Amino acid sequence: LGSVSQQIFSFDCFLQTEDGMSIVYSRLIILNLLPVLLLLVSAAVWACIWLYKKKACEYKTPLISTMVVLYFLIHPSIMRQNFVVFSCRSLGDGNTYLDPDLSQKCWEDQHLKWALLLALPGFLIWVVGVPLATVYVLYRRSTELETSEVKARFGFLYHGFKPQFYYWEILIVMRKLAISCTAVFLTVLERPIQALVSLAFLMFSYHIQEKWRPYAIRPLNLLEARSIVISLVTIYCGMYFVTDELSNSSKVMLFVLLLLANLFFAGSLIYYISRKSPGMKHRDISDEKDTGRLFKEFQGVAPQSAFRSKKDSPLSLARKLSAKTTSKKEIHPISSSHDEESVRVVNQTSLSGRTADNAVGLHGNDSADSSRLGLMQHP
Repeated sequence: LGSVSQQIFSFDCFLQTEDGMSIVYSRLIILNLLPVLLLLVSAAVWACIWLYKKKACEYKTPLISTMVVLYFLIHPSIMRQNFVVFSCRSLGDGNTYLDPDLSQKCWEDQHLKWALLLALPGFLIWVVGVPLATVYVLYRRSTELETSEVKARFGFLYHGFKPQFYYWEILIVMRKLAISCTAVFLTVLERPIQALVSLAFLMFSYHIQEKWRPYAIRPLNLLEARSIVISLVTIYCGMYFVTDELSNSSKVMLFVLLLLANLFFAGSLIYYISRKSPGMKHRDISDEKDTGRLFKEFQGVAPQSAFRSKKDSPLSLARKLSAKTTSKKEIHPISSSHDEESVRVVNQTSLSGRTADNAVGLHGNDSADSSRLGLMQHP
């Protein structure tokens, strides 16, 4: 459950206390208070901007947008720290000890107090409650997702997905949560059993990803599927490292395989990010539900020769129209609604950074969230 940013930037030396309290609990307090602190700081900053501009700008919408982005950036760290408190191991003396700090006995004295009074409420509120509340808000406003107000507030969560899959980002968060629960609460089982359970979650995630293809453009669906496959390969190869039956040369070969697989995904990610405005030629039209909307986008811009037969299915017709339209150097819009839709689709291509988060979601990499934020273009 470690991350690159946690290994590079460690503040444990500043959290040492003289009263005997473990650093684990100090981090737990800070991270559970962090959302509240960010809310207060964001509110103060936007209040200053609002007053500086003499109340000429809106205050509520940018504050909500800021908190949505910041919360989902720190969510992996909060989830990890709340789970750490429940990660205990037995040392053979009949007692269980806190895995990050073996000087702390589990379910006694300080551990019992912090686990029940802070870690458990923090898990229910920040890790599970806020994402579920976000899904509820999006569901209540599902008919207004294309309005400028909802886009400005919650567009970070559903921008880049097909309209009917506005909740998919929360499903990705729940997938990370399930794998983290496996690593923490199944410690009483052997490590191969934990790995098999994680593989089951990832295989199910790959199945629904390939079945529904929730992203609006094909490259993002491809990258998401590849990221899940890389996670599957990583866990499968990792199972061999926990055995003592492999030679050192075999372990080196497995390590090289894992390195090449992750480099392949990184290369794919860089390739799709560096491409200039793929636009309509990368639209994912595999879903027949989207065919009608795609057909309307091409009305009036495709030549009559595209309609070879009245027996053409809607999907094959949409594909023909897509091929005819993207082969032209310039497409003249028919109306302002077509302009807005084209701009929206092109803007979605800037979200290739989203899958970087999913590629390292198994390890809770926070830096990927930061890259995703930098690549995103808000509507």
